[in-house]
Amino acid sequence: MAVMQAITRVDTRQAAGEELGVVYIGLTTSGVDTSSVVDTNIIGGTNDHVGKWVRLTSGSYAGETQRVTAFNGAGDLSTNAFSGTVASGVTFELWEAQADPRQVDRMINTAITQRTARGVVVDEDISLHSHSRTSSYALPGSLIGISSIKYRASFVGELLSDTQSAWNESTGANTTTSTDTEDYRYGGSSMRIDYTGSTNGVILTSQAVTSTNISGHDYCEFWIKADTVTAAADLRLVLSASANGGAETDYVDVPALTARTWTFVRVALNNPENNTAIISVALEYNANAKANTIWLNWVKVTTDNMGNWETLQQSQWDIDSEANEFRITSDGRHTLGDSLLNVIGYRLPALPSSDSSPIELSPDLIKARVISHGKMSLTQGAKTERDNLRQDAEYWERQASTAEVGLPLIKAGTKFS
Repeated sequence: MAVMQAITRVDTRQAAGEELGVVYIGLTTSGVDTSSVVDTNIIGGTNDHVGKWVRLTSGSYAGETQRVTAFNGAGDLSTNAFSGTVASGVTFELWEAQADPRQVDRMINTAITQRTARGVVVDEDISLHSHSRTSSYALPGSLIGISSIKYRASFVGELLSDTQSAWNESTGANTTTSTDTEDYRYGGSSMRIDYTGSTNGVILTSQAVTSTNISGHDYCEFWIKADTVTAAADLRLVLSASANGGAETDYVDVPALTARTWTFVRVALNNPENNTAIISVALEYNANAKANTIWLNWVKVTTDNMGNWETLQQSQWDIDSEANEFRITSDGRHTLGDSLLNVIGYRLPALPSSDSSPIELSPDLIKARVISHGKMSLTQGAKTERDNLRQDAEYWERQASTAEVGLPLIKAGTKFS
């Protein structure tokens, strides 16, 4: 989901550094070598900036930090070597010696982790699909709490094949297909495919369909199971405007499959605009082909964010904190049937991993807390100035507390793991 504001780690670090008076933000005016950062706008005498820190914030080596070893008094900062030549037009930060920007990054992380219970991020997950015989599901994604569960009561799209019986348009070498009335995920049966070969790129089986324009749909969905584990893209579902799956008009690669486990697949189509006359659906062993048994069930194409979504009643589900999963009551399973789920809730804010990473909590809160901490640890001055710095730190801590009060309220009825 979208973050609260498009404020990144570099924005926050620079704002804090400017308030603390410990950073100069510059732009290189020429490129020399791996150990030179040249900005003719930098003022100061020879070696005035020795011991300071340079953080590159754009260009090929953005994110690297090196220490200044010399300054020629004319804009040329000599540094320990970066990974390559620092080019002209590269933005950078020049930090005071006591203010290593990596320490400021750690302060940002600390400010994020030292949040109140309300310091969480609204998120949602649409990867799960219910089944009438399944009552428990692992909390999806990074969710730590759920505020509501929505289910797709009806979809906008086309059913390409219910796979209630074996496909009969074509069957590849070393392949047999059959109808399995014992092992299925939807309806009363599934298609079973037994493959004994090892040839990559072989079409295992295909099914003719009435010429269908599905160019208005952007996702393909189906249930699939393999007797032996497969890696992502080992199997491929092909949509073709040619008989027998003869050409890949469009396709979706099947994600990695755990052995003997039904998996609901929902993958974006690669070329939906080409799908104006699909006449064949096929399953291909695309890579790492080996002897395997595969079951396929209920193949359809859908339009993202369309359909009729309804909300499961709070009384029909609960969270098992110890198992880190949510459970559906028998009444809830009856309500859901076989439906795509949209699980809405909260996750912990992510710690920024790079300068371009967004700050997911209130940027004002994080900035104020970093400045508060920095007033005591990153600035220097005589002992008589420490009292003033302490007062400044207390002011910024009050600013942080005010911003914290403004964090969104947790939705009533939210259940946490």
